[in-house]
Amino acid sequence: MTRIRHLSLLSGLAVVALAAACGQASAASRVALVVGNTSYEHAPALANPLNDATDVGEAFGRLGFSVTRLENAGYAALRRGLLEFQRAASASEVAVVFYAGHGIEVDQRNFLVPVDARLASDQDVEFEAVPLELVSRAVERASGLRLVILDACRENPFAVSMQRAGATRSIGRGLARVEPAGETLIAYAAKEGTVASDGAGRNSPYSEALLANLEEPGLEVGLMFRKVRDAVLASTGGRQEPFVYGSLSSRGAYLAAGSEPEPAPPAGGSAPVIVPGAAQVTAEQLAAERVYWESVKGGADPAELRGYLERYPGGTFEVLARSRLQRLEGGPAQPEPPEPAAARIEVERLAAEREFWASVKASTDPAELEAYLERYPDGTYVVLARARLKRMQATAGAADAALAEPGVEVAASPEPEAAPAVPAPAEPAPEEVESALGLSRRERRRVQRGLESLGYAPGPVDGLFGARTRDAVRRYQGEKGFEETGYLTEDQSQALAVLGEEAARKQAETEAARREAHRRADDAAFAEARSAGTLEAYASYLASYPAGRHVVEARRLREEAARAERARLERTPGRRFRDCEGRWCPVLVVVPAGSYMMGSDEYSDEQPMHSVTIAEPFAVGVHEVTFEEWDACRHGGGCGHNPDDEGWGRGNRPVINVSWEDARAYVRWLSRETGERYRLLSESEWEYVARGGARTQYHWGDSIGNHRANCRGCGSRWDGQRTAPVGSFSPAGFGSHDVHGNVWEWVEDCWNGDYRGAPSNGSARGSGDCSRRVLRGGSWSLVPGFLRSAYRFRAPAGTRSDSVGFRVARTLN
Repeated sequence: MTRIRHLSLLSGLAVVALAAACGQASAASRVALVVGNTSYEHAPALANPLNDATDVGEAFGRLGFSVTRLENAGYAALRRGLLEFQRAASASEVAVVFYAGHGIEVDQRNFLVPVDARLASDQDVEFEAVPLELVSRAVERASGLRLVILDACRENPFAVSMQRAGATRSIGRGLARVEPAGETLIAYAAKEGTVASDGAGRNSPYSEALLANLEEPGLEVGLMFRKVRDAVLASTGGRQEPFVYGSLSSRGAYLAAGSEPEPAPPAGGSAPVIVPGAAQVTAEQLAAERVYWESVKGGADPAELRGYLERYPGGTFEVLARSRLQRLEGGPAQPEPPEPAAARIEVERLAAEREFWASVKASTDPAELEAYLERYPDGTYVVLARARLKRMQATAGAADAALAEPGVEVAASPEPEAAPAVPAPAEPAPEEVESALGLSRRERRRVQRGLESLGYAPGPVDGLFGARTRDAVRRYQGEKGFEETGYLTEDQSQALAVLGEEAARKQAETEAARREAHRRADDAAFAEARSAGTLEAYASYLASYPAGRHVVEARRLREEAARAERARLERTPGRRFRDCEGRWCPVLVVVPAGSYMMGSDEYSDEQPMHSVTIAEPFAVGVHEVTFEEWDACRHGGGCGHNPDDEGWGRGNRPVINVSWEDARAYVRWLSRETGERYRLLSESEWEYVARGGARTQYHWGDSIGNHRANCRGCGSRWDGQRTAPVGSFSPAGFGSHDVHGNVWEWVEDCWNGDYRGAPSNGSARGSGDCSRRVLRGGSWSLVPGFLRSAYRFRAPAGTRSDSVGFRVARTLN
């Protein structure tokens, strides 16, 4: 169906092959055409475009551009200005067009409106307005940065007076989305289907935001337009959202010098590791990003991948998204990096812990070691941290009150007190003392634990019973025993052993309590995750308890949740996707389960009418299989036949001159290539898709209308002459285009003269005359009656005709 939309602030941006750095380019290498249309002869004047054009032109002049200005340009002046600018751009490095004024969209084509346009009819647009393709063509020969900025079109001033060629043609709001080729960005000041604000100041909100960021030194172009988007959303209270289509290379582009481009990603293509502790990225955010990525990574719509890149700049899957986006937009194939492993969150936690430990392990501040133990109570370096912390505390507290009991004075210095008048015996070696005491290894360990409970850890020089050890014990228990022997008495050794056992028991109790608390927290966290049952919940548990009691089960449940989420997304009605990268395999749309009445009362072979129930969703081709898709099969060895295109062109036209056997060969090849279950539609599935929930002759109503299909008498420009490119007409209710006319479509079923005994579950009919197969939908060469949703035809399975093609289906997992 032909549609006209008002170009809601047709602000766009087409950027092709952006320069790696603009630097100090000369004026001759940087050219700009600035157009401001305000005084419309057949529509109310606009307030801001001349101001916008003047201010933006001056800004580009300050950036070193050679600026050409057009004010209130009519049709001839605007086309002549674009032609002259094209010549200047062909010798430039950077070429920019800025346009402010009105614009509209007709049949998915965008037009700039000159000031002398009347636009009395929707058909006048082709002759009185300038297509956006001419603007893009004017800059395409620049060797570096190619930029078109359009701040255009508020409320449509022609909507009330414009006559429409058909009663059903619409004039509405919005701007048709554009899919630029190569390294091209197209940025709208207002998202498609919405209208932008004029604003109350000197400039429109979009131009005001653009001017605020255009001359910022070192600001990369992609980031500049994200900042413009945020500013416009803020200034309009969220009512106007600019949107960007297309992609740039990793080199980046800069309009104003002042900063080096950011370094390119590592050669391996992996995304930078996100350290939760350092970058403040939580496990929940990582899980949310993964869910978002799962929902868009298999899609065929470049805008979904761009949405991910805008929402998660520098995200985990950034390199993957850019690689897939480049393939969808027809760029050169690049090897795709592997997707991050499912255990990425655990790896990042360990990386964060290693980084934290490296920063504190050599510190002399006990608070830093305590901070590590508090953050990572079950960490890799806990034992080392505790030992180093204990040594610090022992050294610092050798003379504090921890060694004293009530009534016992703490010495001012850890050095031994003055020797008695009687000469003290010579200091024996530690091993001699231990041997003389006859203490076993176990007993020595008990004494050592007792000393540690007093806050003293014997060093390697003194051993257990050196001078510093005796000094510590003397303060605790007095000097008895040391005067006579210089060694620990048996009573003292026993007392220290008791203290050591008590300290060990308390430590064991504390450790057991800690482990029990951790176990309870672990169990509670897992129970909470299991109760939620979501991918995010299991990811959060695994991030918090990477060595928990339920890790194996949580990982299994996480994978189950991921599979369920993928299955749910895959079965979402209306979702469009491709099973392969690039344009060689068909775009599919998910068709919901449901029931309908099949057949009609008009012809005997369409009777009896009967109820058919499609119990499960399935996927169907958005378009008939094209020559481009067929040729991929032929070059891949799956399709031996090279069909004639009758001189009408290949590419995105439906493949013709293919038999039922040829169609079956194609779906077998596609199944092998993708690993999915492709097939032809059953006859009942085809009618279900063609009706799209409608009960009328065609999915749009009971009359053929005008320009709704391609047939002899359908009112299209291809009528009775040749096939039309796929997608030339509006889709049926479930999202498939061209179900009526263009080419007949082979289905799986054998031919039967009526519906008696036909299956009611949507399956194909495998009995009857299987030498002939069913065709549905009519073609470009037939009158409208053959295009009805219920109409059936048959042909030998080996028939090849210039009016016969096919459409694929896929069983969902």
